[in-house]
Amino acid sequence: MADLGESRADYRAKTVATLCSKGGVGKSTLAAQIISDASRLGLKVLGIDLDPNGTLSRLTGTVSPVGELSIGDVLVGAARPQQVARVPVDWQPDIAFDRPWIQGGPLLPGGAVHILPAPDRGLEVTTSRSGTDAEQALLEALAVSEIGEHYDLIVVDPPASTSSTLYLALYASEHLVFPLQTESAALSGLTLTVESAIKFSSLSRRRVNGIGVVATMLDRTTEHTLTLAAAQEWMDERFKGQIGVLNPQIPRRTIVSEAGSSMVPVSRLVTGKLKNADIASRYAAVALAVVAAVTPERLEAIFDAIEKEDLPEEIADIIYAALESRAETVNTGHEN
Repeated sequence: MADLGESRADYRAKTVATLCSKGGVGKSTLAAQIISDASRLGLKVLGIDLDPNGTLSRLTGTVSPVGELSIGDVLVGAARPQQVARVPVDWQPDIAFDRPWIQGGPLLPGGAVHILPAPDRGLEVTTSRSGTDAEQALLEALAVSEIGEHYDLIVVDPPASTSSTLYLALYASEHLVFPLQTESAALSGLTLTVESAIKFSSLSRRRVNGIGVVATMLDRTTEHTLTLAAAQEWMDERFKGQIGVLNPQIPRRTIVSEAGSSMVPVSRLVTGKLKNADIASRYAAVALAVVAAVTPERLEAIFDAIEKEDLPEEIADIIYAALESRAETVNTGHEN
């Protein structure tokens, strides 16, 4: 008997989403830096902006003006992702080919950044639709278009929410990163987001892999220290060591907002004397943990290239920290 089943492309295994139910935690900034740093490791990366605020699009200079195609058109089937994808020139690794890796140059060749941008306004009308078909719209668009064949990594940046927009990202993404602003009010947002992802996996029977929690905008205050400790304790109790808070944490620094205002990656603002290198290397460490989860076969070549960079010991320690913190867990993720 002939097999009448439909064979469909599935790119969930190469897709990561940055998830948090609370806004203002540095989620889109984290997504943007993962995109940039992964591309500088030689990956072709597609960023998808599902946030009506369009922060990822604004950071990369790709916001779609009124009347031009955007991710909103993709979600309603009016355009293919290939028609919408934009190439942010200042985010291409090769534009900084003459700079060392720690200063924003490429570590390995072949990397590229493309963005499916949010529209200047009106995206919330599309992303707030409920129902299974609407929530699977991104998954469907990626599968039908087969756009994932052209990329090594896809990064989805949804809005801060636990509503239908969260499920748009979850249906399309197997891997999850949870940004946490280390303030007491944000901890409840983290637990709500993680529990929502687990419930989704259980009900949909789709795998989710929690790469880890990333502490953002960290201050050396008692509140931040206690919140970080509480987050780690909750993750340890909830997941028995399977998912934790990644090291290193990302402190609050003006370089991050300066890079955002200039619409360039944070690494591009590292000076010849390595001023700001500690912040850039922390984002690079998170990106390395993402690459290790999504495409581990690339790690050997990446490690060899990093060794040749002859980085200062303190910078090298930061870069490897996220991998080391993941290696301390019992497994590298959580699956329902």
